[in-house]
Amino acid sequence: MKKAVQLITAIAGSIFCLTIQAQAELPAFWQLSEGVWHSHNMYMDGKFAVKIPDYESVVTIAVKDDEVITTEDKFYPAGYFNGAAIGLDIPAKSGVHMVQTTRASLDSKGVAEEQAVAGAPVKTITTPLDGSSAFYTVSDKITGDTSYRMLISYPQNNARIVVNMGLQPVEAGNAAGALRGLSVFNGVKLPGSEKQALLKQLETVYNATVTVVREADGQFRVADNL
Repeated sequence: MKKAVQLITAIAGSIFCLTIQAQAELPAFWQLSEGVWHSHNMYMDGKFAVKIPDYESVVTIAVKDDEVITTEDKFYPAGYFNGAAIGLDIPAKSGVHMVQTTRASLDSKGVAEEQAVAGAPVKTITTPLDGSSAFYTVSDKITGDTSYRMLISYPQNNARIVVNMGLQPVEAGNAAGALRGLSVFNGVKLPGSEKQALLKQLETVYNATVTVVREADGQFRVADNL
């Protein structure tokens, strides 16, 4: 019996050590990324005219083995969510809560490639630049042209700043410049235990009576409830 206990203890110790080692090998950028982030955001067009002065996001990032799972909850004031662009009819007086979850495969260098919908023409990659920042791109699989370029930065352990550039199609020319739109996100880290209360609070603040979910097949639908 004593030998059996010693064997079990040794195995448990080995598993613990391997777990600690795996966690230590997680690139510093992704270690900083993990957790729940609440941000105030602003969207401008290519000429820096403000189109959405203030909306909010709750971003939850988890790294499990070689996969990065990101869930975004975005809250838009009434009249600011362009449902028509994705084939949805949103009442003008309703605020919108949009939810989407993405999964990305993480390689040995810390580069994450989003697991794309079958047949999708684009690929999405996040490449760490150093221990506290990364560059995110959405590009055409065939031409390589990018439609989005995003800088993600953690200037402090509890702060997350994102600058997302939407780009004009290459065939459109650049007479007015390549920038189609610009979003800026100023976020802080929250205890995970506060997430659900914050989501309920934001639903009230934004009168988010409509919830839009992006499904695994890339399609958007209006959810009855979550």
